[in-house]
Amino acid sequence: MTPVGRGHLEGIEITKRYAGLVANDAVEVEVRAGEVVGLIGPNGAGKTTLFDCLTGFTPVTSGRVLLDGEDVTELPPARRAELGMARTFQQAKLFAHLTVAENILLGRHRHYRARAWQSALGLGAAAEREATEASRQVATECGLGDVLDAPVGDLPYGTQRMVEVARALATEPTILLLDEPGAGMDSNESAYFGHLIRRIHDERELSILIIEHDVALVAAVSDRVCVLDFGRLIMEGTADEVRRDPRVRDAYLGTAASQEEYA
Repeated sequence: MTPVGRGHLEGIEITKRYAGLVANDAVEVEVRAGEVVGLIGPNGAGKTTLFDCLTGFTPVTSGRVLLDGEDVTELPPARRAELGMARTFQQAKLFAHLTVAENILLGRHRHYRARAWQSALGLGAAAEREATEASRQVATECGLGDVLDAPVGDLPYGTQRMVEVARALATEPTILLLDEPGAGMDSNESAYFGHLIRRIHDERELSILIIEHDVALVAAVSDRVCVLDFGRLIMEGTADEVRRDPRVRDAYLGTAASQEEYA
């Protein structure tokens, strides 16, 4: 369970410029502790750039990033991870030749610090066993218990995406940022994934920020939804409010899209 009140993320006037291109234009985004926020928008809206700024993979041009009230704007990704921030990527970054268990175990690296003197005292093996057991528990939580010993490269794409989520959860984050986790999934996989993410959130009381093109998935898991278009936040509200807003339909699906298409 996430510590009470932890996982509060704030992006304050986040601006990112690339030469003459403004990818994010003074974007304000907030994920309160224990909240699930969806971030949607058309291709090129600046969603992944915003994720990269929030997680430290891309420096902001201006603005601030706060995690639990601490200014982390200048901190590298590894330091933000130590403070409780974990993310996945659009393309799963896994080791295909390693098993599911081994990939998840890599997420325990910041908790597993067995040194030579610990091994000499017999403490290294104990720490390794603890890390292995914690990884197996996360795998079970994510519905991966039956494929623990399978090489990740042999698994369906949807299962690989869940392995990446499990590896992020193994770091014991207070906030999890998911970058298009449903990409490449069919409707059944997406529905199952959404159910699993919501259950993990409820059990861990974990803050989550999720980018998705699958509006149904976002609606199923999110408490609030934010909409980006051309690098600007144009709307935020409940999934139902966002779904019915004409600005969102025009930005997300084009002016010719009907409400029936969006629903």
